[in-house]
Amino acid sequence: MHGDLVGKVFGNVRLTAPLGSGSMGVVYRGLHLRFDREVAVKMLAAQDKPKHRERFLREGKAAARVHSEYVVQVLDAGDQDGVAYLVMELVDGRDLGSLVDSDGPIAADLARQVALDAARGLAAIHAEGIVHRDIKPENLLIERNGRAKIADLGLAKDLAHDVRLTATGMLVGTPLYVAPEAIKDPQAISPKADIYGLGGTLFHALVGTPPFPGKTPVDVMHGHLTKAPPDLRTLRPDIPADLAAAIARCLDKDPLDRPDATELIALLEPPARPVPAQPGPVEAPRPARTNWALGLVVVVLLALAIAALVLRGG
Repeated sequence: MHGDLVGKVFGNVRLTAPLGSGSMGVVYRGLHLRFDREVAVKMLAAQDKPKHRERFLREGKAAARVHSEYVVQVLDAGDQDGVAYLVMELVDGRDLGSLVDSDGPIAADLARQVALDAARGLAAIHAEGIVHRDIKPENLLIERNGRAKIADLGLAKDLAHDVRLTATGMLVGTPLYVAPEAIKDPQAISPKADIYGLGGTLFHALVGTPPFPGKTPVDVMHGHLTKAPPDLRTLRPDIPADLAAAIARCLDKDPLDRPDATELIALLEPPARPVPAQPGPVEAPRPARTNWALGLVVVVLLALAIAALVLRGG
């Protein structure tokens, strides 16, 4: 869709090549003519449906409120020739899902760093009163330097100004990573649902499969609701105990027992190594000082005593 838009200018951006597509839109690489920098441009795929258009524009408004190096930044938005679009920073890297698909499960150290970056991004998102609602491997972009950024706030829910674009009872998010409470009541989710999605995403990245795979969405959701996730260290003994425990807490069925984003950061921070005490300068032993003054007094007193005895004897 929109394949004929390459070379056209939207706002200040000339589209140069398609990058990919998703359920809500098509993404292009573009050149910002005023800033002379490459950007990503997301075009709405189903602009003929008002509810999709409203959700798409909400993505731009929600994402523009979040300023974090761990969240893909929205730079501009517009509507031109009947096409709604968002201009975003272009991330030089790949998404976590494609990384795992091509290279297999990631190293524990990388998983910890991705988890920390994602938790920092979620802390910024949640601080704005927003729930992402679709945390999954494809929505974590890994830069070449290893830093992770959260992308695609297309399903975001503004807790302060919820317009309830989804019908009552309609499941929101990707079933493989959706929180149990979102299955029970999609309208009653909180930021803890994002923490659950991050836990499932990290589990998938470390093992190669999501915590509750199934042949059908019903099977998957049944697992979220009723089954305990497999023990990570049984599947991969090399995973540090504290990292496995943090992910297990993220996947708790009860949102009240999950950490929030700030608590998760504290859980994921690698333990500080004790700093060895630095030896101080060694002082040479001091020789014992002779109390010559006291000795002199004693000698003088003895001399006086002897002199007195001599005088008496004389």
